[in-house]
Amino acid sequence: MTQNQSYAAFIGLDKSDKKINVSLQQCAKNKMERSIVKGGAEALHAWVAALCARFPGQAVAICLE
Repeated sequence: MTQNQSYAAFIGLDKSDKKINVSLQQCAKNKMERSIVKGGAEALHAWVAALCARFPGQAVAICLE
């Protein structure tokens, strides 16, 4: 990654015992998207796969609380 690298989206993840709250700000849009990932590792893996399909070959920034 270079200092001038741009991101397709900024994503915040807030994990609790049974779910992960997701906030996604796509850089090309002004609207904040919010969703919930429920379940274990399989559900998170499916979410990551969907994220990769949505932003193919692009960098995203993720912050985990």
